[in-house]
This record gives sequence, structure tokens and C-alpha cells, in this order.
Amino acid sequence: MIITEHDNPSPHIIVDDFLDNETLKSIKLEISEIRDKTTQGDILVGNEKVIDTSKKKNNNIWLDNLYSDDRNRSNILKYLPFNIWTNLKPFLMNSKSAIFRVYNKTNQDNTLLSIYKNNDFYGEHHDRSENNELLFLTTNLMLKMKGDFKGGEFVLQDKTIPFKDNRLVIFESHRIHSVNKVITDDNPDNWRYTLQYFAKIK
Repeated sequence: MIITEHDNPSPHIIVDDFLDNETLKSIKLEISEIRDKTTQGDILVGNEKVIDTSKKKNNNIWLDNLYSDDRNRSNILKYLPFNIWTNLKPFLMNSKSAIFRVYNKTNQDNTLLSIYKNNDFYGEHHDRSENNELLFLTTNLMLKMKGDFKGGEFVLQDKTIPFKDNRLVIFESHRIHSVNKVITDDNPDNWRYTLQYFAKIK
């Protein structure tokens, strides 16, 4: 695990080789088993969810809803928050970002699986909650399966962060960010996958 902290254009943390090989393998297996359950992603306009493929074209599923009967059925919901808390808490608590330091006080989270197929992208936006919770941190874990694709870089404000398998990016949720268009084929092994973990206060 290689952790680097950055101040520009705003505070963010990049972690390469975030998950160990065994955990990474189990999470990718779970994704392959549930990816057919994803649907076209929506966006919030005011307080309404709408589909607008001119601004967002990808597939999503909220894992908290998928596993609402028993979160322990999901390795993603077990291991992703655990690894963030265990390995990254000291960095967050000592960060220059006051928002990062609030992480210790968050009491609710949500996890979203996003899949980018051919020509998929996500335009400039900031993350916010639909239920009046205070959303502080967004954590993006970049993943791919056996194959590859072109594009799909993560852009935080004016900084482009190249895609890398098993790379985690943590940033303040209110910062503008986007995902560049992905060029690939119809093989799910060649798609771009992201797990987004949102930490908030209810």
C-alpha cells in the first residue's frame, strides 16, 4: 500500500495497491456476480432523481439497498469500510483538511457500485446527499477485471488522476469532479468499475 497526500487543487489522498490480493479477488468476484443488477445511473436535480445521459452515462447500484436484509453477505460492505478505517484513519485525522478530520465523527455511510461501458462518462458534478445528511468524504476505488480500456481518467477540479487498478482516491465531497469517457467493447472484463464509499453525518 502506497499512500500519498496532496494539497492541490484541493486536499486529497491517493492510495495505490489499496487492497491485498485476496481481498481484491473476492471483491471483484462479487462485482462479477452482481453487475447484471445495475441500471442506468441517475443524478439529483433539486431533490429529484432524474436520468440525463448528457451529464451521466454509466450503470449503478446502491449496495446498501441490494444487501438491506444482511450486509454481512457482501465482502465489499465488510472489507471496504474496514480497510479505510484501519489503514487510513491516521492520515485523515492528521490531515490539513478540516473536512477530512471530521471523518472520525461520521455515523453513516453508503456504497455505490458504478460501471462504465463503451462511451460511458460522468460529467462535472459534486456529491451530495438526498436525505439532508451532511456528506463529507467521497472515496473512489478504481477497479478493472482481466482486460483493459482507454480513457476513464478521474478528474478532480483541474487535476487529472490516471486510472489504475486498486487505486483509491479520497477527496472532499463538495469538490467538482468527473470521469472521462471510456472507450472499450462489450466484454464485461474490459469495463471500468468503481466502488464509491460516502461517509456522512445523519
